[in-house]
Amino acid sequence: MLIINLDDSQCQRTLAQLLRNASNSRVIMQGLATELETMTTDNFENEAFGGQAWVRKAFGNGKTLTKTGELKDSVTSSASSTTATIGTNMIYARIHHFGGTITPKQKSHLVFATPNGFAKVKSVTLPARPFLPVSSDGQLQSDGDRRLIEVALSALTSGT
Repeated sequence: MLIINLDDSQCQRTLAQLLRNASNSRVIMQGLATELETMTTDNFENEAFGGQAWVRKAFGNGKTLTKTGELKDSVTSSASSTTATIGTNMIYARIHHFGGTITPKQKSHLVFATPNGFAKVKSVTLPARPFLPVSSDGQLQSDGDRRLIEVALSALTSGT
């Protein structure tokens, strides 16, 4: 006769810990918000949206979207028990993230400095250079799902 006894006490303790960790969703959301901010930093460093390269700036040295670093530095994240949020309060962030055309509001032309002097134009069209990890149609950047799932699983198993 063969008798096998299984002790599920470790399994019970692990499941109980998972339930305790899952009940504190703020920890999970904070981890997700922090990872979203890390993904944004990676985008600035790599000049890409999840690996898809941004259109390079038309002129000047240095990295695209980082002339002063002000836009990158303005990105913040926050979390509650139900949300993970990332964003910036810079007024020009929208046009850089989504792209679009800039036209003068009160004058007939836009005037700006170029390497060859000043340019006077009726409008300027900027390409989208998504720096936040979510596209204009609400899609998470490539590899974003995996990264956020890893953070959530870590928070569930460790509680931090």
